[in-house]
Amino acid sequence: MAKLSDFQKEKLMYYFKFFDRDADGQVNLDDLPELQEKILKYTQWPKDSTIATYCYEVHKEFIETMIAKTADNDVVCKEQWLQTWSKIIHGAMGMQDFPIWLQLLPKVLFEIIDRDGDGELGEAELGDFYENFVQIPKGKVTELTSIAYSQMTDNGNFPLNNTLYEQIFANFLLGKECYGPGKFIFACFDDKIELPKYKVDYSLLSDQGTEKGIQTKRSRFRRGSSGVMPKLHYWRSH
Repeated sequence: MAKLSDFQKEKLMYYFKFFDRDADGQVNLDDLPELQEKILKYTQWPKDSTIATYCYEVHKEFIETMIAKTADNDVVCKEQWLQTWSKIIHGAMGMQDFPIWLQLLPKVLFEIIDRDGDGELGEAELGDFYENFVQIPKGKVTELTSIAYSQMTDNGNFPLNNTLYEQIFANFLLGKECYGPGKFIFACFDDKIELPKYKVDYSLLSDQGTEKGIQTKRSRFRRGSSGVMPKLHYWRSH
């Protein structure tokens, strides 16, 4: 079982609220219809569309699995939520180390944010998600989005496509401190948003990436691309 840091607990409890739509301090399948309604209202997906059904099934599988991992029959309380996550993330280094039912979560979240469906999140789409889904106050959104998008994309040099977004989501789950772009998945941790003491080192690519050459935003990644993406590695800036 992994020991969760205070910041990990803060992030995971926000994620708890993402699912606990009736705010009763428990996550169960009764929360699912309201969550789906919020998603459909934001995305404007037709209720019976393939993507809407996919989104519903992924979240349903996640909630059912989390419930199955607790002692209760049909609910997950806050304490159980954190305990279960501490077991899930133990030993994990990235999204590839998580079970499939969990790996699908950032894929769905990406689709929710990607309003134009081009397979890449733009700064405007990120800001719209922060303002209208996360409901960050309008007066904070512009500056916050600018900082978030810059840190998530190395100042716009790398496309915020599904591959990179999944790495950032892994940092959201695994990052014990506030350094790294994972805090910008929901960007609702006001006291943690500042100019970073740690930076993302986009130059540290795999050997395979070096052989093929670094592909940046100008390389026009497409949805589902297996192109070279930066590994999230942090160093202290001086």
